Amino acid sequence: MNNAKDIKKDNKIRKPDANNTENNLIIPDVNCNDLEQDGDNKIMKELCGNKEIYSSIISWLRNFNYKIKISTDSCIIVTGKTCVGKTYSINKICDYLNYEIININNNNCFNSEQLNDVIFKSATSSLLQVLTGNIRNKVIVIDNFDCIYISDKTINTTLLKILTDGKIRNIPIICISNNEIIKKIGDIKKNCKIYDIVVPTKEDVIDMMYNDEHSKKELDHLYKISNGNMDKILCDIKRNSNEILYEEHVENDCDI
Repeated sequence: MNNAKDIKKDNKIRKPDANNTENNLIIPDVNCNDLEQDGDNKIMKELCGNKEIYSSIISWLRNFNYKIKISTDSCIIVTGKTCVGKTYSINKICDYLNYEIININNNNCFNSEQLNDVIFKSATSSLLQVLTGNIRNKVIVIDNFDCIYISDKTINTTLLKILTDGKIRNIPIICISNNEIIKKIGDIKKNCKIYDIVVPTKEDVIDMMYNDEHSKKELDHLYKISNGNMDKILCDIKRNSNEILYEEHVENDCDI
């Protein structure tokens, strides 16, 4: 057993050993804000147009408070014409933030009861996640909200009731919809923030896609024949053909 004198000796502050590189490592001062900004700039290059909206959504998700109860502030509605890049952009943003996406769409949700069940389960961590400590931030993405609404006209009131009741843990919900349906979904549009995605300009498309493989002239031509359809532009670029019909390559017109 060490006596007090030995303990004092062992605890004496020693000068760094010039020969010990482990003790002399210089750790650079890294600014987390600078890293975030660099990452944000990179993801913005992968999104086409609507930079202020996408930046606002990134900020909303990044600062989301999971410790409180759900409310109308927990849900945003992303609208826009078909194929302007709504789903693509939201998925890109969530992947960039490393969020676990809970996808709800007209293929796995047909009525209000199913919607209520999925949201409740999504707001609760599974036992396996708790035991392993593998808990990522979750985000619910309700894609084709307009298609679900057509099959069940009460879906909007059900979602609003979940938000206003405030009974479950907070979780971000992003509804993606064609902007035509917004007029019909009632009070939820008055309580949740709406982001209207506009058709990217020709300059937006060139800024995103211009590189050694695709000239500005080629992109200018593709934009003119696309009529604002981002999926057609991407398909034409991928297949290196300007005559690909959009209908031949998209199974669901709400997919992007």
